[in-house]
Amino acid sequence: WARMGLDHILTGYDHLLFVLGLVLAAGSLRRLAITVTAFTLAHSVTLGLAAMGFVPAGGLWVELGIALSIVVVGARNLIQGVPRAAAGEALGFGLLHGLGFAGLLADALSGHDGGRLLPLLGFNLGIEAGQLLVALPVGWILFRWTARAPGPSPDPGFDAPVRDSGLVRVLSGLVLMAGLGWVVLRSLEAFG
Repeated sequence: WARMGLDHILTGYDHLLFVLGLVLAAGSLRRLAITVTAFTLAHSVTLGLAAMGFVPAGGLWVELGIALSIVVVGARNLIQGVPRAAAGEALGFGLLHGLGFAGLLADALSGHDGGRLLPLLGFNLGIEAGQLLVALPVGWILFRWTARAPGPSPDPGFDAPVRDSGLVRVLSGLVLMAGLGWVVLRSLEAFG
C-alpha cells in the first residue's frame, strides 16, 4: 500500500505541480515544512474519510478542482510575489487533493477483502514519502539558488529566504499555465 501511494504521488503530475507551487510560495525550508504539514494534515483527513466511506471519493469535479487549485497557487505566486504564507492555501486545497488520492485508493480497496485501516495508513505514508522526496530537495536547491539573487531579502528573519527572482516567476508561470491546461482538459471531460 505504501508503494502504491509513493507511485501515485511520483506519477501524479498535477499533485506534484501543486506541491511545486507551494515550494515556490514558501521561500524557506522552515516555511515549507509548515506549508507541507498543513497540506498533509488536510489531505489525510479527506483521504481517510473517503476511504472509510464517509464522503465520496474522486470524480471529474474533484479533478477539475485540483486543476483549479494549481491555477490559484501559480497565480497567487505571480500576483503576490514570494515568499508568502501559503499554509492556509495548502490546508484548504489539501482537503480537495485528499479526495483525489482517495479515488485511486477506493478503486484498489474494492477488490481487497481485509480491513481498510492498514491500507489507508500505508497509502498515506507512501504519499507523504513521495512529497518529501520531491519538496525538500527541490526547495533546498531553489532556496539556495534564489538566495543569491540581487536585491534585499523580503524577510531577513527566515532561513535562506527566497528573493523575488526571475526563476521563481518563470516557474510560477509554468505552474499557472499547466494548471490552466488541466482546467481546459478536465472541463472538456466534465462537460464534454
